[in-house]
Amino acid sequence: AKTILPPRLAELARRHGFIYNRVAIKHNSTNWGSCSTKGNINLNLNIVRLPEVLQDYILLHELCHLRHHDHSHAFHLLLEHLLTDNIMKLLSDETLSPSDMSLTRELARKAAVSKARYPLDYTITRAIKQYRVV
Repeated sequence: AKTILPPRLAELARRHGFIYNRVAIKHNSTNWGSCSTKGNINLNLNIVRLPEVLQDYILLHELCHLRHHDHSHAFHLLLEHLLTDNIMKLLSDETLSPSDMSLTRELARKAAVSKARYPLDYTITRAIKQYRVV
């Protein structure tokens, strides 16, 4: 987890113009990640068990908390924008595994027909709930 998650977080932060203080990998039993008001991001080491699109969702979610320390409308609009960009990039990524590509396509399809206010957030959150935080 320490070799995979910090570089991916740094890449996503750089791509979207986020600056965070530090990142820590922890064995949390109650959450996938958190972001402090000091700009420190904590990530659960079990994130590496998730498919790449779900990993990215958690990382982007925590990065959005650097700008919005709540789950307000503004937070969700930003997250939805970043998720859309990320899904498009993943769908054009030729190095993505076939199973990750299949899941990414399925999530995009479900979000496209979702009636949820934040369709990608809703769809991906439901997919993550199939995995346990251990």
